[in-house]
Amino acid sequence: MLKNARAVIYGQPVNFNINSKLNRKKTVTTIDFESWLSAEVVKGLAGIDLDGFMHGRAPLSGEYSFDDNASNLVVHSDLQGLSSSLPAPFNKSIDSKVVLYLHEKKNNQDQIINLKYGDQVKLNGGFTTKKGQDGLLSLQSHIDTLNLNNWEKVIQKLLSKTDKSVSKVAFDSLNLNVKKLIIGEKTLDSASVKLNQKKTGFNVDVKSSALAGTAQYKSGKNPELDLIASKTDLNTAKAIFDWYQSIFKDKNKDLSFVKNTKNLPKIIAKLNNVLYENYRFQSAELSLVPSTYGYHLDSLKLTDPNYTVDAVGELNLIKRKNPSFIKGEAHFKDVGKSLDSLGIHNLIGGGKGSVSFDLEWPGLVTAVKPSTLLGRIQMNLTGGHITKVNPGLISLINVFNVDSFWQRIKFDSTGILQKGLAFSELTGLFSIFHGNLFTNDTVVKGPDLQLSIGGRVGFVKKNVDLLVGAVPQVSGSIPVIALAAGGLSFAPIAGALWLFEKAVSSEVSNPLVFQYHVYGPWSDVQTKAVNTRK
Repeated sequence: MLKNARAVIYGQPVNFNINSKLNRKKTVTTIDFESWLSAEVVKGLAGIDLDGFMHGRAPLSGEYSFDDNASNLVVHSDLQGLSSSLPAPFNKSIDSKVVLYLHEKKNNQDQIINLKYGDQVKLNGGFTTKKGQDGLLSLQSHIDTLNLNNWEKVIQKLLSKTDKSVSKVAFDSLNLNVKKLIIGEKTLDSASVKLNQKKTGFNVDVKSSALAGTAQYKSGKNPELDLIASKTDLNTAKAIFDWYQSIFKDKNKDLSFVKNTKNLPKIIAKLNNVLYENYRFQSAELSLVPSTYGYHLDSLKLTDPNYTVDAVGELNLIKRKNPSFIKGEAHFKDVGKSLDSLGIHNLIGGGKGSVSFDLEWPGLVTAVKPSTLLGRIQMNLTGGHITKVNPGLISLINVFNVDSFWQRIKFDSTGILQKGLAFSELTGLFSIFHGNLFTNDTVVKGPDLQLSIGGRVGFVKKNVDLLVGAVPQVSGSIPVIALAAGGLSFAPIAGALWLFEKAVSSEVSNPLVFQYHVYGPWSDVQTKAVNTRK
């Protein structure tokens, strides 16, 4: 027995008592101690350098008992006298009290740790070491609020200063629970992450208000990653990836591409309730097969009650001259509702049909930009209407002053145009070249008006230069020129003229054509009548 002994450990004085006794034929030694907690002590005991974040020192007390095969450690402190500039929930002033409790059990191979920090943080972990292997850590964590934005630079600094032997520790399992997780501009409620490491790979189970699903990775000669999600907010996923990359990036390397695609896994994903930027998809299924320069998009299928999209492509992850590309076709049951679900509102109402696309861009899959996008889009839609009040380029349909046009031929357009410009057919081939959309054969056919559109729309510089030909029609057949002669009072005469013309001709041609030059920035589009033929 030893009483009132003194020592110095990591620069701090320690007062302790030692007592040994026989327990079940084993000699158990117990040490009661009182000391101080400081940044130097944390570094010495845990290998984590908190110098610059932790100042002062706080009294602590505890008990350490051990025999030949096992040990038990209990530590208590209220941390008064110690300040921390670490982000919440580990921040505290020097005079405030926060209860710290640590309980560690250890034998020859296993170590169990329970830690509590105030009311906000609870950690339960297990550490297993086997001969000739690095340690495997199992950890359960419960945190009320965690703002990862505040931890970015702190983690970078800690990693640069932490003992390298600590970074060799591998997770056997991780169970992280956070009531509110903040990252970027995203907030996840009731977030939980469960990770289980296996010899053949790992499993990850994620649940939150924005992301929910599982990921299974199988290592080996032909690695594979399977993703299944019931909630897929890709904006949040990107925010997490960007945060991770900002911490672990090497300033001398470009992490926007992969230098070696040899070990890339095949990816099979089935995702539901997908959100990407402002676009929503009911479900998305894709298959990515590793290729020499990245991934071959073997298949992509987007489904929704109102549309389906099927596509294939080539997605480059290594810088090279050949472009990345994607091509496919979209089929619409209801164009208007489909666009609404994609976050594009007040553009087209109703309608059905198909849109095929073949798009490419130079370099990496991540390097797609409107200014470098190339390709073609073929549109074939029927039975819808272009809305009268709408954002963006479609407002150009109305810019050439349809109301004035109808007034000029003594026809009341109020009722006709309340729901926009109706069309029985909307067709066109669009070429995309470095920030511009070109067309020379876009046709909008409707019961009241037919438009022929050719020219350029600049979606980078946001300007337009189009020639629009407008041919008015009534009931899809009766030439407006007949009504224009004397207003609606001459409708019977117009009908008789139409029947006579129909009897002697296989087609009814409309000799009334208005042409407009539509030009200028999107914010101030100008129109000019360039030719009128009667």
